[in-house]
Amino acid sequence: MRALIIDPALRSKGGHHYSAVLRLQRELSKLGIGFSCLGSAYADREVVRDLGCKPAFTKSVYGRDYADAGEFAHNVAETGRQLSRALRWAPAADLLILPCCDQVLAMAVAPRLAVAAVRTATQDGDGRSDRRRRECRMRRGLRQPQGQPEHRRRKRTTPACALRDFGDGRVLPRAS
Repeated sequence: MRALIIDPALRSKGGHHYSAVLRLQRELSKLGIGFSCLGSAYADREVVRDLGCKPAFTKSVYGRDYADAGEFAHNVAETGRQLSRALRWAPAADLLILPCCDQVLAMAVAPRLAVAAVRTATQDGDGRSDRRRRECRMRRGLRQPQGQPEHRRRKRTTPACALRDFGDGRVLPRAS
């Protein structure tokens, strides 16, 4: 089993984020669970070295302003892009830990959890094309109930999503 700790505010040894992640890593080690960590793009060298933290996020949960509704959506999209880039080189994880999670991080992580849930549910056979089709439908939020005529089913309003299969069990949406 492997855990991934995501804390965009993990930046220096002086704050409570450092001690929280350090404690989590110690407890995971006691349980025999491997781990990796994603933190602030501005993390001190000591934090990166001591915690094995990969710098990934340019905005902390403390540095966000919600002057208008568009800014929230912009922050979610930016955090999602940074998370996608970081996950390309992060080891695959079975457990996700968000010690400092605000609504922006939750919204950025949610689509990846939906894809992971569908992938996990369909891992019992080869069926790669079937798995990808289900993942695309999940990402678009489409559910086509069985037994309804084609004309009564919900029409697709967005183009099919493009997924990137890394070959190690991770299938993620391509960055836009």
